[in-house]
Amino acid sequence: MYKSEIAKVRHLIMPYCLCNSVIDYGFGGDKICPWAIGIDLEKPYANTGGDAIQLVNEDNDSANLPWFKDESIDVIVSSHLLEDFDNKIEVMKEWTRVLKVGGHLALYLPDEQCYRKYCFLHNQGSNTAHKDENFSKEKLKKYAEQLGNLKVMLETDIIMDYSFAIVFRKTKAIVGE
Repeated sequence: MYKSEIAKVRHLIMPYCLCNSVIDYGFGGDKICPWAIGIDLEKPYANTGGDAIQLVNEDNDSANLPWFKDESIDVIVSSHLLEDFDNKIEVMKEWTRVLKVGGHLALYLPDEQCYRKYCFLHNQGSNTAHKDENFSKEKLKKYAEQLGNLKVMLETDIIMDYSFAIVFRKTKAIVGE
């Protein structure tokens, strides 16, 4: 049994994390790898492991990474976080701002319709923090296309009932509007 969401896809994402600078955003106690910089809320939403928080996201604004210069990070990993924001494109724009050209954005996210079906079938409430009832891999790929500097390197179908993994590579420095 998996304790954290990222544990379900660690084997897929780890090959992208064999580099110097990795951020795991919203990791809930289980970072993708020991050398990742863990960013989370002071009291994380999830508590699925014993990994310490290195940087506290005090204002719950993933569209703001003030600690990092432009193009200073090799990889950003985030699991089950992006769906909680109204401004998904702005969050992705900030994440790609700090990524080096050639760096990777690795995401593990719920397909909202599959997630809601799963919750219904298992007689459990769904997460009310999810902002878009139609959030999906296809919608995420459209956001990446709008940014104009991300290329899909890996994508999965639904894993473990309702989530998908996708890894983008940053192709150029400028972000399209």
